[in-house]
Amino acid sequence: MLLKDHLPYLALIDHDVASNRYKVRLIGTRYSEAIGFETTGVYLDELPNAGGLAARFQWLVDNKKPYYAYLEEMQWAGKDYRHYGVVGCPLFDENEEVNMLLFCVTFERTDSKEDMNSLF
Repeated sequence: MLLKDHLPYLALIDHDVASNRYKVRLIGTRYSEAIGFETTGVYLDELPNAGGLAARFQWLVDNKKPYYAYLEEMQWAGKDYRHYGVVGCPLFDENEEVNMLLFCVTFERTDSKEDMNSLF
């Protein structure tokens, strides 16, 4: 499968190393639909219920390696009726500092067990 097939499920997050803040650079259309709002251009600390996201973002910066997680709630999006899987990957600048994060997300509705996409 080509990367373009995954674009609707991707999010690219800028990490400002100096301030340790995260800003959504790009969020795929299906990702936005699943969480129920558009976050392009928004800082993580401006989002409601983003504590769990902040911890996972910081883990990527601190550990400098990717992760996969399957989570049972989307508390950060106010959508606790969905399960979701996420692959998070740190991206590096020329100084080997994590300056961006790349996420690919899958969503599953727990009320009907219907997959919202078929990435995995």
